[in-house]
Amino acid sequence: GGAGQYRGGPGGIVEMVVETAEPAVGNTAGDGVKHGACGILGGADGLPHRYTLYFGNQPPRPIKTKETGLVIRPGDQLVLESGGGGGWGNVAERDPAAIQDDIANGVVSRGRG
Repeated sequence: GGAGQYRGGPGGIVEMVVETAEPAVGNTAGDGVKHGACGILGGADGLPHRYTLYFGNQPPRPIKTKETGLVIRPGDQLVLESGGGGGWGNVAERDPAAIQDDIANGVVSRGRG
C-alpha cells in the first residue's frame, strides 16, 4: 500500500492455472488499473492493479478491466495483482517502530518509505 503516517493496506497476488482439459472463460470486473487507490492527507497512492495472462511461449498479455469472454486455455496462467490501499498522513510522521516492522515483514525495503 501507499506510504504515509499510516500505510495503506497491502495488495495481494492471485495466480490461477487452468487444469482442465477444456478452456475456461472468464471476465474481469475490477477497477484501478490506471490509477491506484488515492492516498489522503499527504499519504501516497497505492499502486494500480494489474491483470496478466501468460500462455505458451508467447509474450504475456495485459488484460483490460471489465473484459468479457476471456478464453483461458489449459495450462494458461492468469495473474491478478492488487496494488493495495492509499496511505494516510505524512510519511515523515510514521512511527519508526512501524517502519522497522514494515521492513521486517517484507512490506517495504530499507529506503523505500
